[in-house]
Amino acid sequence: MENLLPENPDTTAFFGFADQNLTTSPYIYKNVIPAQNKNGVEKIGFTIKKEDRWKYFCTINKPEFSEWEDETEKISRIYSRNNKEVYDQVSEIMWKSYEGAENFADLNAFIFSGICAGILGIKLHFFRYSDISKEQIFTEETKKLLMKVKSYNKAYNQTIEKENLNLRPVRPEEIPLWYQCRCGGKVSLERTSGETVSGICPVCKKRHELLLEQDFKGIRHYFKDLSFSAVARNMIFSEGLRVTAFISGPGGGLEYGRVSDQISAYLGFHTPATFAWRSKDYYLGNIHKNALRQLYRTYNINKNVLVSRNFPLLVLSVQDEMIKEIRNSESLTAGKNENRNDSKELQAKKGRLLNLKKNGIITSKIFSSTPSALDLFMNFKPDYISRKWKDAINSSSVEQMYRAYIFKNDITYEENMENEEDLNKIPLLYHNVINFPVN
Repeated sequence: MENLLPENPDTTAFFGFADQNLTTSPYIYKNVIPAQNKNGVEKIGFTIKKEDRWKYFCTINKPEFSEWEDETEKISRIYSRNNKEVYDQVSEIMWKSYEGAENFADLNAFIFSGICAGILGIKLHFFRYSDISKEQIFTEETKKLLMKVKSYNKAYNQTIEKENLNLRPVRPEEIPLWYQCRCGGKVSLERTSGETVSGICPVCKKRHELLLEQDFKGIRHYFKDLSFSAVARNMIFSEGLRVTAFISGPGGGLEYGRVSDQISAYLGFHTPATFAWRSKDYYLGNIHKNALRQLYRTYNINKNVLVSRNFPLLVLSVQDEMIKEIRNSESLTAGKNENRNDSKELQAKKGRLLNLKKNGIITSKIFSSTPSALDLFMNFKPDYISRKWKDAINSSSVEQMYRAYIFKNDITYEENMENEEDLNKIPLLYHNVINFPVN
């Protein structure tokens, strides 16, 4: 990373919250944490009504107080004894965020930024995308892009076709802005004349017409209710801030980045270097460890078996032995008047086999889940987590994909494991448990 970024001690880092996005992704209002139940996880978070999921996130109300109180009490029951000092800090941040938030997007943003600054000590300047609209920042950059919108649309469609990207082509008269309807709906806009754009709200079906005037001078009248498409946002923010490095998400964000980079080069917009980090967390939290202890008892194995490449065969042999015992017992009682004790013994064996399989399946689900970062904070000290992140990014392999640099390095957490060899076995343990064989 240090070799790829310019030497600049005055670097300023910004992190933007996409509070103008739709509410269709469930991860912005609910998540899961590991649990020893049939699903291997416990749901945390809230429910947003189906009809509201096509509205701007910043127009969705925060949870009712009773809902919020119930959810925080549930989290307290699960974690307050894990890492009390950190839990108390997180709980305080959550309650202050709830009290200060005007909507659901604020609540998410305040909790995230509070944990980053107050617990992890990460120095960032946070802002909401809606702040850009309300304060009319980047109006000139937006007009510059709209003046070239036909070239933008042509370059957009050519790029997604050339790069074989799974993105929707834009229509010839479409502009890369959304209008926020009073109902909270997100309205796609198209040019209907030289000075007018219009669109129909997908939620309330109201038609909107915006008079942007010649050379889009009238955009200032509507800017507080406008938001950018993902590609236009990359271009306008980079142009306005003269961004040196853009940190993208490792998934769809990179696809949008490939498009915005190529259009920026074509239209003469500023293009920053792009970075992304692809990583998986491996750790043994309290729930993981409890599930493993139960597995040890049920299968009469130890942790060395779990990190053995023969693990599947060993597990199946235990199951097969139990199945063999059951079949032998059934053969002995077949055709005879079943002795009550024999019947109870047979049922007990079937119960043990069911328990063998059930424990394996539940443990597999626990390790297969991608839990909330809250579980990580409740199992490890914040300074340890920060150190592991820094070590991982500095020792990452780097792959260049078009103009983006992709950092790749998984992270294994275990504070009490001094032996590096044992630490490196945790990913294999995950692999074996996730692929737990059931006969």
